[in-house]
Amino acid sequence: MADINTSLNEQPGGWFSFNIYEIDHVTSCPDLLTNANASSIVINPPTDHIDILPVRESIKIRETSKKTKAGVVYNIKGEFTCQIQTKELDTYLNKRIHKKVILVGIKHFGQQKIYGSKKCPLALEYQLVNGIKYEDGSAIKVLVSGKIPQKPVFIND
Repeated sequence: MADINTSLNEQPGGWFSFNIYEIDHVTSCPDLLTNANASSIVINPPTDHIDILPVRESIKIRETSKKTKAGVVYNIKGEFTCQIQTKELDTYLNKRIHKKVILVGIKHFGQQKIYGSKKCPLALEYQLVNGIKYEDGSAIKVLVSGKIPQKPVFIND
């Protein structure tokens, strides 16, 4: 049995970034992802990849599990809000709305977690949010979700 000393490790909350990749960009992925083999996954980011900054405080990733007769099902919901609406961002998201995706969440201290896999992909949705009052502003809300049998796993420590 091993001991894990948690008093010397500090892990701040929240997410640093939220990366969405189409399944087509995952060139190598084990059939069943585990914490032990997740580092072997190979993702080739698209050439039209964009970074949307800052959205850190709006990033939410929830993972709940439910035991069923068929096994455990993980309900994954990752979302963020971008406080601006642009033609470029709308076009970028609209190209991916009907594609299967995976989500990689990165914590502030560098830890990465992958949600979904080539065999168990997630779905991408987004909506344009328009405020009622002048000060409410406009936004784009992005949601990556799915109910899958693939457990979310850590890519690194």
